[in-house]
Order: sequence, then structure tokens, then C-alpha cells
Amino acid sequence: VAARTEELTLANARMEQALLHAQVLQRVGAALLEFEGLDDAIQQAVDLVAAMLDVDRATLITFDLAQRLVTGFHVSGQLTVDVTHVAFDELWDGLSGWVLREMMPALSPKGFRDPRESPAVQQRRAATHCGAIVVAPVVFKGKALGTITIINKPEQRDFDQQDVNLLLALANQIAAAIENNRLYLAMAAEVQERRRTEAELQQAYAEVEQTAAERTAALTVANQTLEVEIAERKKIDDSLRRSEENLIRAQAVARTGSWVLDVPSNRLEWSQETYRIFGLPEGTTVHQDDFM
Repeated sequence: VAARTEELTLANARMEQALLHAQVLQRVGAALLEFEGLDDAIQQAVDLVAAMLDVDRATLITFDLAQRLVTGFHVSGQLTVDVTHVAFDELWDGLSGWVLREMMPALSPKGFRDPRESPAVQQRRAATHCGAIVVAPVVFKGKALGTITIINKPEQRDFDQQDVNLLLALANQIAAAIENNRLYLAMAAEVQERRRTEAELQQAYAEVEQTAAERTAALTVANQTLEVEIAERKKIDDSLRRSEENLIRAQAVARTGSWVLDVPSNRLEWSQETYRIFGLPEGTTVHQDDFM
């Protein structure tokens, strides 16, 4: 009976843990969709993990591995010690670095020195009152984005494989959220760039239209001015023609001619009546010497 009772107790404990893990996944998934800003969503997810699993600390750290930079640091939990942002190199020498290099989770029990940590990291682990630790990689399509970590104090429980499995599932949810946010930002930037380009094209089109309208107006004014000038010239030509015709008629009536001397060539330019008076064909070349 005692053995059966113990077996049922363990089964119930496992069921309760499985139910808790399912609730954690559900609530974290909802939190990641609830917030518009990625930082707020991730912080809410880390807060839920720390609270629902009742761990001392939970962190999610994102990295730029190419630049060897920590790009994001989210922490939550009971925080029995001050949790400060850690430099990339120290993280790289600890379990986070091992997880990112091996692309697999790390389960580190309390009470022993983990050889995956450098001596300096081991000292820091002891100084910050860390017991059991689980670290899981946050990976999307083979690209490491960061790590998610849960930490207990030495007097708290050790973690087990179920905790590892839960943390891996959470890491996958968070990786998808990070990638979705990256895609959203990329699409938003592309839309903004397209709108900027469209606005520039519209501005350029408007400027071309304005230039064309100004040139058309200038050409219209020029054509109108030219038409006025042509009309004025026609009036002058008509007036000159009428004056010349009147002069010809007057000279014919008066039997009086007129002439003009072109001094450089010594030529005389006669009127029609002058040619008739002298009996010469009109257009005959006449010099002054011919009449001296």
C-alpha cells in the first residue's frame, strides 16, 4: 500500500508539473503576442517563467555573435542577489557560451564545479549565490539569437530534464517572436522606403509638371509677342508700300523724278519717273560721272 501510495504521489506530481509547464507555455505564448514592442513582450515572458516556475532568477540574453556583443538583457525572479549585465566575454566563458557553441541546452546541478565554466565564471557563480542552472539556446532556423536561463539558489531544488524540455519549448516560442519582430521591422522599413520613394517620385512629377507648365506659359507669351511683332512689321511694310506707291503716282503726275547717290559706289538710285524722264529702261545702272 505504501509503495502504491508513493507511486500515485509521484504520478500526481508529474501530472501537476506537466500541467504547470503547459500553462507556462500557453501564458508565455499569449504574452509574446499581447505586446506590440518586442522588449516588453520578452520581459513579460521572462517574468511569467520566473513566477510560474518559482525560480530565483530567470534571464533572457540576446547576442550579436559576429560582433561579440550583448544586444539584450532581460531578468526577473525573486532576485535574492543583484543581477548585473554581464559582458560578452564572461558569458562566452560560461554556460551561455557553451550552449551557443554546441547549440544544445545545458543542465548544471548545484553543488559541484561545472567544467563547462571557466574558473572566473565558477567564482562568480558562487559569489552570486547560484545553485542549479538550466540554459537553453534561443535559435531560429539554425541561427543562434541568444539564451534563456533559469537559476535557483543552493538551498532550492535541482532542475531536471522536464525543466530542460520546458525551457527549450520556451526558447522556440521566443525565437519565433524575435524573428517575427525582425520580419515585421524589415517589412515596415520596406513600406516606409517605398512610401518615401513614391513621395519623391510624386514630388519629381509635380516639379516636371510645374516646369512644363512654366515653359508652356513662357512659349505662349513668346508666341503672342512674336505675333504682335509680325503684325506691327506687316503694318509698317504696308505703310511703306503705300507711301512708295503714292510717291510714284505723285512723281508721274508732276513729271518729277528723284534720285539718291550711293557715295561709296558712285551709283545713282533713280525713281521710276526719273528713268522715264531720261528715257532709260528702269533698272539701268547709272553713275554720277555719266551726268557730269
